[in-house]
Amino acid sequence: MKHTLNPIFAIMIICISHLLSSCQEFLDAKPRKEIVVPETLEDMQAMLDNTNVFNRTPTIGLWASDDLVANDEGYLGFREDWVRMAHTWDRAIFETTDEVGDWTVPYQQILYCNIILEKLREMDAAKQKDTQAMGIKGTALYFRANAYYILLQLFSRPYGTEGALGVPLKLDSDVNQWKERPPLEENYRQVFDDLNNSLALLPESSIYWTRPNLQTAHGLLARIYLSIGDYGKAEEHATSSLEMGGELLVLSEVEQGLEFPLPPYFYPVPRENKEVLLYDEMFSVSDFFSPNLFVAGDIVDSYKDGDLRKAIYLYPNEATGGYNFIGNYTGDYLFFSGLTVSEMKLIKLECMARRNALDEAVPIFNQWLATRYRPGDYMDQDFASAGQLLDAVLLERRKELPCRGIIRWTDLRRLNREPEYAKTITRTIDGKEFVLEPQSPRYVFPIPPVEIQLNGLEQNP
Repeated sequence: MKHTLNPIFAIMIICISHLLSSCQEFLDAKPRKEIVVPETLEDMQAMLDNTNVFNRTPTIGLWASDDLVANDEGYLGFREDWVRMAHTWDRAIFETTDEVGDWTVPYQQILYCNIILEKLREMDAAKQKDTQAMGIKGTALYFRANAYYILLQLFSRPYGTEGALGVPLKLDSDVNQWKERPPLEENYRQVFDDLNNSLALLPESSIYWTRPNLQTAHGLLARIYLSIGDYGKAEEHATSSLEMGGELLVLSEVEQGLEFPLPPYFYPVPRENKEVLLYDEMFSVSDFFSPNLFVAGDIVDSYKDGDLRKAIYLYPNEATGGYNFIGNYTGDYLFFSGLTVSEMKLIKLECMARRNALDEAVPIFNQWLATRYRPGDYMDQDFASAGQLLDAVLLERRKELPCRGIIRWTDLRRLNREPEYAKTITRTIDGKEFVLEPQSPRYVFPIPPVEIQLNGLEQNP
């Protein structure tokens, strides 16, 4: 075990000092750790409300998924080498950079959470039972669990892979100690422990949509259980989340007042809309704004006549002949990666189809999908079997949730284990074909080489 201060965490420490400089009165240096730490509950809440750190998620899974595809001009015009490599699943992706936000930002979030959880444990027992303290603890546990879940989708094999390693598990703020990678199951056990503990601590509602609450904790549990194939628990938590409220976005209402064709760089979905349960956004990467980066053709072709998602989520770029994505729930150019009522509906429907609850699920499916059409334009669908319904729900996930953080990447990883849904992704760029086979080792990104060199971590195969 090496004890040299990790440069990635050193960067995090500098970031903490810088980003919290406006609150410097309440920050003191932590002895021998050189980390500024909060002293009051208000200070801790301020740290967790720092959206320069939290509510931000990686982009690499979207670059590597089949949601977006670049033409030759777009690919060769990418400013970042790692973007090109992610888009073609190149194993050398991080060898030319030491700044890997997809790795460091989740660990920065984990570090913040560990600092806060330690400070809470130092308080007397009565203070820890304060309503505000409990909410802060629940929030820190939620954010830590989400950061680890995202890291596992990017840097570890899918859940259940025999002998798979997880990612380094940090449960304290000592940045000089960097443990070896644990078994994958240990990571997931920690994620579920954190989230289950948060259920007893988080409030039922939040005054800010960037703060988690009881409903979003159930929502994140539903998302994670779906990713590992535990459909019973996924349905249970999706149902719990939906029962706590929230409305579907009615796209015919969004369409009102819009004039088609839409102007370039116009984003029709309002930022603060009633469907959002928790707001997260992906890092801003300039290459996302290339006019030569298109929504995949199979998504475009899947929208039926009258489906308003094609007009509201996609921009027909006449100059290139492709469709650019404009359906961000951020209301602007940033890609949304948070939780929505619609995602919970789709999780619930998939789980119901998988347990053969056809009669119960079909009305829910039709009520949900009707919100994506103008009134009177949607005709209820019927299904002869639960298998047909499952096919339809999985197609709707594809149409409803493109460019939503790691959702599609995680769907590919889990569905590739089912032969009927496994998919080979191919890209042809500058006359060269790139192929990603189902269950390929390239569904796991390499750990940044700087971490391997400094901390002796085992690299992914």
